[in-house]
Amino acid sequence: LSDGTKVWRNAKSEIRYPVRFIGNTRKVKMSGEVYFKVAKDARKPFIVDVNDVEVKVLGTQFNIMAYPDERSIQTTLVEGAVSLKAKELSGKTTSVGLSPGRQADYDRFSKSVETREVDVDRFIAWKNGKFVFEKESLNDIMRKLERWYDIKVFFQSNELKNMRFSARIDRYGNINDILEKMQQTTNINFDIKNNIILINKLF
Repeated sequence: LSDGTKVWRNAKSEIRYPVRFIGNTRKVKMSGEVYFKVAKDARKPFIVDVNDVEVKVLGTQFNIMAYPDERSIQTTLVEGAVSLKAKELSGKTTSVGLSPGRQADYDRFSKSVETREVDVDRFIAWKNGKFVFEKESLNDIMRKLERWYDIKVFFQSNELKNMRFSARIDRYGNINDILEKMQQTTNINFDIKNNIILINKLF
């Protein structure tokens, strides 16, 4: 960006920003998932607006995941410090501060914020060309693959959505290779036709 801030966008993500920042703040809007490496400027805080959540920093590195089809907005701090403001059900605003290695999880339905210690590498793996899944549900995994590979996924049974997988995979590999590895460890089958994947159980 014009102030020297660097931005990485994940699949199906967008960020809106001015050609040049004017005034006392540097404000951008985003949806999807974006990694920020903010240039330091003590006189002009950098603000990220994500609907009901606003993240404010001076100079730091952090990741925000805010896809419309996800229940939560997750802000994960890599370096520096951030303050997060979020709207509650009452209409009031709650404020949360984060230190490196912590994540703020804002629930869009309950409009509540929880903070926790996380493995940062897992949440920024996409920026480094990897998928990292840690005991993640098949439903969540396939939603991420849908965005990246521009595919549609259908489950033959809701029971399959809750199956859990752990894996570290190259994002730029062939999706057939990814699905084949998953098939080898369980009794599910991925039926692929064009850009549609039907997931069913082997009998």
